[in-house]
Amino acid sequence: MIGSINLSGVQFSNGVTFNFGDTDLGPGERVVVVEDIDAFMTRYGDSVTILGEWSGGLNNGGEEVTLLDSGLNEIMSVNYGDNDPWYGLADGGGHSLVLDDAVGTPVIELGKYYSWRTGAEFGGTPGAASASLSGVVINEILAHTDAPQSDAIELYNSTSQAIDVGFWFLSDSISSPFKFQIPEGTIIPAGGYLVYNESDFNPNPSSPGINDFALGANGGDLLLSRAVVNAGSVSGFVEDSVSFGATFNGDSLGRSSEGTGRLIRLASSSFGSANGDAKVGPLVVSEINYHPEDPSAAALAIDPLLTDNDLEYIEIANPTSSSIDLTDWRIRGEADFDFAAGDSLDAGDAVVVVSFDPVDALNANKLAAFVAHYGLASSVTVVGGFTGALSNSTGRISLQQPDAPDLLGEIPHVVVDELVYDDLSPWADADGSGQVLERDALSASGALASSWIAADPTPGAFEDEFLIADVNLDGVVNFLDIAPFIGLLTANTYQVEADVNRDGVVNFLDISPFIDELTKR
Repeated sequence: MIGSINLSGVQFSNGVTFNFGDTDLGPGERVVVVEDIDAFMTRYGDSVTILGEWSGGLNNGGEEVTLLDSGLNEIMSVNYGDNDPWYGLADGGGHSLVLDDAVGTPVIELGKYYSWRTGAEFGGTPGAASASLSGVVINEILAHTDAPQSDAIELYNSTSQAIDVGFWFLSDSISSPFKFQIPEGTIIPAGGYLVYNESDFNPNPSSPGINDFALGANGGDLLLSRAVVNAGSVSGFVEDSVSFGATFNGDSLGRSSEGTGRLIRLASSSFGSANGDAKVGPLVVSEINYHPEDPSAAALAIDPLLTDNDLEYIEIANPTSSSIDLTDWRIRGEADFDFAAGDSLDAGDAVVVVSFDPVDALNANKLAAFVAHYGLASSVTVVGGFTGALSNSTGRISLQQPDAPDLLGEIPHVVVDELVYDDLSPWADADGSGQVLERDALSASGALASSWIAADPTPGAFEDEFLIADVNLDGVVNFLDIAPFIGLLTANTYQVEADVNRDGVVNFLDISPFIDELTKR
């Protein structure tokens, strides 16, 4: 058994600074460092061991906080953020970030977002561990519907035991968590599902009550919580929460892996059963160089000031059979970029998005050096520059398609492809190795590490990994594909090869382009 640990010389640096001094920390003991002792004790009382006040302050927008040993060696560091994939309830919602004991990650991964979770208790639990969660999660939502469809929420019991969720709550508001109360005695069996639709949580849409809510077509928050009474005060204990963006009419969002993972757009709704395949496209993120190798000698000969950051890029590809207008398309996440009005991307082509503006005359040498480093063909389209920078550790890249403007004239943007890459397994090694992340499975969600491989950089040179209209999967497109194509139409079943117009569904709109594919071969 590990005994007490002396913290002499241990200190916080970055963000806040604090030296722990000659302090012994016993096995299982917890101590806290605070910004203001008086304010802390007013809120939490005097039962918590407070070592002192730090200097500086924690940035609400996120920053790096590092713990050093007496030799100034890093014990651990975390660069928290206030945007996805970090957790929204901890950004002014009254909840804390806590290490997720269920993850079991080694020390090297403690700085990653996935080693943390939102503390369930409002106000946090300084000096004590956050309580474990039940294992009931929000597994699928449908937030943008027209009659006869209805907004819906699916809960999933990811455990091997039945769980009583009676008197738990669903809500669309962090500040008002107790809106729709699940009836007493409601049991979700082990591995089972519970589905509610808008008639349950918004029974009077024309004149909603105080506790009614509706899921937003343009995105919002959703909480699963239960009430906890402590010293006469009622607060929410959050079992699960999700934030979601705009969705296309009729599209549901579901966990990428049953009960876990991020919400992704599903090819078809699956309320009450396991989530199915992702709906991907029409455009996709096809290649990323988030940590390039050092510039080549040929590149430096053109621009001696070129750095590896100048060589970052995101490749967007069009695997459909039609040209796509890029007006109001955008990239968000680690890098932000808005495509220009009137730009388009031809079928089978790709565009390379870089960190600088290639049209600016001041960047002429930088562009020439970029071209020289990668050996780009003159036909490759390069656009930019994106704001921000691609993290060398982990980062989110979200490709968003515009939907029709709402009543206020605002353009909703729907995530049609997204990934949160990482420099650790199971993601392929593209961290400064000279290789990039290349899309290996266009038909699968980009959120899955298995959709990506490490490969030599080929910005602008895109190859589709499946054959459009090859519905029977024999490697050729001919009359033998007609019968299975009709079968998919009749059954309303999705298959990427049959989605010839690449709009995410297989329906009558695929018939004409399917015939075109047949006749041109």
